[in-house]
Amino acid sequence: MSKNPWGDSTSHTRRPNTSASRIFDATEYTELEPDAEFTDSAHANTSPFASSSPSPPHPNSRPILDHEFLSENDSEDETYGGNTPHVHQRSRAPRQSLEEKVLRVLELIKTVDPRLSLRLFLVTLFDSDTPELKKIANLFHSEDGSQTLLDIWSKRMPEPRRESLNRWALSRAAAVCERSASLLTDEASTGPFKLQADFLRMPASTGVSVQRFRDFSMEKLGSVLESTMEPLQVILKAVIGKEGEGQASGQRVRNPKHARIFVTSILLNLRSRNTNLLRVADI
Repeated sequence: MSKNPWGDSTSHTRRPNTSASRIFDATEYTELEPDAEFTDSAHANTSPFASSSPSPPHPNSRPILDHEFLSENDSEDETYGGNTPHVHQRSRAPRQSLEEKVLRVLELIKTVDPRLSLRLFLVTLFDSDTPELKKIANLFHSEDGSQTLLDIWSKRMPEPRRESLNRWALSRAAAVCERSASLLTDEASTGPFKLQADFLRMPASTGVSVQRFRDFSMEKLGSVLESTMEPLQVILKAVIGKEGEGQASGQRVRNPKHARIFVTSILLNLRSRNTNLLRVADI
């Protein structure tokens, strides 16, 4: 009989160990009469750490839709389950292609609701104000996902549908150009380009000083228009198609940058008569 450190007696039988180098064998120790008060259930009831409330979720537990799922990490996927850990090597399924995975997801959508089309699925995902869906959509936009899809659609969309997409793109480009022009005209005194708008104006009531004429420079005017009317400059460069060309050897050619300055100045003057720097300087 051995004395239990808790004050009780517990009987054990031990077989002698004949070699100091032997590996410990749990079968050498056989408990003959365990005390009932030290069984698991009894100990759980008397433990000061016992709690009837359920354990909180582990802080490292993964949500259903996490950043890893939403980001592009398929290059590291060596199994069907992606980065899901496998207990046994033999449980791994053959690697699937991206096309096969997409087809399986589409099949899953149909099992949820046969009436849920891909169009309705995507519109709901990107137009929803639900916090969970909005987070997914914002992450997609932050990784240039929208631009990638637009590039693919503009190249691979069938011709009749592509024409419709081009018209939509032009309408959006027109709205961007209109907004930049508005900041120099309609919001000249309150917008972010107040100093540039003042530079482009030459009030007739105050007259034109000799110094103002001397300070006039096409290069300076061009830099102001480049910084404030950048969307229009991108379109004009593409339309003119001669950007970067200068004086050819033995031949005089027109400067495409000067052409853009004239066109932009005329358009701004048509929008607002007060934006008249080039017109007055040309007189």
